Amino acid sequence: MKKIAFLFATLALVPAPALAEDTVSVTIETRDLNLADPVDQLRLDNRVERSIREACDNDARDGASLSDQRQCRTELRKAARAGVAVAIAKTPNFRLSNAVSEDAGA
Repeated sequence: MKKIAFLFATLALVPAPALAEDTVSVTIETRDLNLADPVDQLRLDNRVERSIREACDNDARDGASLSDQRQCRTELRKAARAGVAVAIAKTPNFRLSNAVSEDAGA
């Protein structure tokens, strides 16, 4: 099985528990998301879930391989949860590009 590290667009590195010798890094783009927005938080969750499936799928369908895939997904979800929480916590309530100066209307 693989040991995976998620990189949230340079915001946080979240290592998964050791699952094997190999290490795979998955980059999940967040720069296009406003993580203060629940809709964009859902988009991030979907990206994380898709990356987990891709990283853990080993194309084998025997019992041991399926068990390894389940364990991989479980461990990565735990690790990703912490990374997502950090990314959201570091997000301001709005994007600077969306900010409007109070003096703009004067």
